[in-house]
Amino acid sequence: MVPYPGWLCIALDQENRSLGLVDDHPHKWPMPLQALEHKQFRLLWLATFVSNAGSWMQRVAAAWLVYTLSGSETWLGIDAAMAGLPTLLLLPFAGVLADRTDRRRVLLIANAVHALLAVLLAVLWWVDALAVWQLLGVSFVSGLVAAIAAPASQSVIPTAAGEDHIPNAVALNSFQYNVARAVGPALGGLALAWWGAGWCFLLNALSFLGMIGALTVLRTMPSGTRSETSSLGSLGEGVAFLRSRSDLCRMLILVALIAFGGAPMVTLLPAVAKTLLDVGATGYSTLLTSFGVGAAIAGLLLIFFHPAKHAVSRIVVAAIVVGICHVVMAWANRTVLAVGIAGIAGMAFVGAMIELGTELLSQTPDALRGRISGVQQLSFRAAQPLGGLLASLVAGYAGLQTAFVVFGAVLSLGAAFVFLLFKSHRSS
Repeated sequence: MVPYPGWLCIALDQENRSLGLVDDHPHKWPMPLQALEHKQFRLLWLATFVSNAGSWMQRVAAAWLVYTLSGSETWLGIDAAMAGLPTLLLLPFAGVLADRTDRRRVLLIANAVHALLAVLLAVLWWVDALAVWQLLGVSFVSGLVAAIAAPASQSVIPTAAGEDHIPNAVALNSFQYNVARAVGPALGGLALAWWGAGWCFLLNALSFLGMIGALTVLRTMPSGTRSETSSLGSLGEGVAFLRSRSDLCRMLILVALIAFGGAPMVTLLPAVAKTLLDVGATGYSTLLTSFGVGAAIAGLLLIFFHPAKHAVSRIVVAAIVVGICHVVMAWANRTVLAVGIAGIAGMAFVGAMIELGTELLSQTPDALRGRISGVQQLSFRAAQPLGGLLASLVAGYAGLQTAFVVFGAVLSLGAAFVFLLFKSHRSS
């Protein structure tokens, strides 16, 4: 393993201290919560939780409308693909943007646009003019905005929480996201059943106001190293760093594999609720909530218990568990069984992603974090919609059960193969 770039690695500690990224003062909070001692991280953490809960409310309503208006699993996959397509074009350069500009400004603009899109959907629903093509269009634009903002959002974590608290901050950040993933669908299902989809969209729009307010009062966050290098040159620096770190490349492969193979557990849940279980919108939100509860449990466990060794082994085992959950879900003919499977899958899926995110962030210099986070987000955000689209096509032609079995087998076997690659590299 050859460190790259050498001068940056040598100067990293001094640079981090000058930016306030290294936290060496006495702590008053217990170790699992120490990242929350930092006011900046605490404000972002709370505001992001509210925003994420609103986003999941909208996702429940939008997915249910796409399926009920079209009556086809294929359109669920197309909707997921529309949200993921922009990542293929923008995420690598979004990482460069996060390393060369004020990350706070990027996040402010992104959250404002997300709020406006939610208001647009609410208005279209209330005037009874909402159609599938409009939902797909909003998914595409939301994907564009999310692709631009994702590297900035990921790379501000060390800045807001302190370099010494990266594992704790990543686990806390994932915990709030997955609590929101549990709370949001539950609230979204209730709002959808009682008031209609328009209220889900409106509440999501309001949820972004807290995020915009939090970003406004925070001090300007330092971006990465400013240089005269062109955008393509900056992108090349990130590629060169990854070429020197084959271990990180294999982790990125695992990110893509788990996102691709685990896509049916999220994308096809409306079809599971309506076709396999016949439980309607409330049942769908219950399944999605169960996935979120499992994910939140994984985040909570990793806050209090985050062993430094054997991360790759834990990630691979978690990926195989997700694959097995897909196979079992294909034959889940009772709601309580499907809810339990979704919870286990959520715990394993998100646990693996937290471990991968922690490893990638902690092993990347701050000046390159935007670009490496961009590649990580690209691996996830491109692979999951692609997996969702292919799974929906398989479900449409060969049946829902076949789609879950095929993707479960692909994920389990693929994870075992990547583990063998890690093992052979270490022994060589």
